[in-house]
Amino acid sequence: MTEIQDFRAGDTLTWTKSSSDYPASDGWTGKYHLSGPQQIETTAVANGEDYDFELTAQNSAGYAAGEY
Repeated sequence: MTEIQDFRAGDTLTWTKSSSDYPASDGWTGKYHLSGPQQIETTAVANGEDYDFELTAQNSAGYAAGEY
């Protein structure tokens, strides 16, 4: 998995994260927290042992510009 390095407000972002120590199949919940001009948190959808994340274009359109 490659973390997203750059995006613009209004982009849809999707990525998958794996964790052999905390697989989604064992009931763990995946979350991403971005700190910057504002706080952003997203919760994953379990996909087997992996975690699928999505930030929609509608959501990201309102994000403040800056480095997170």
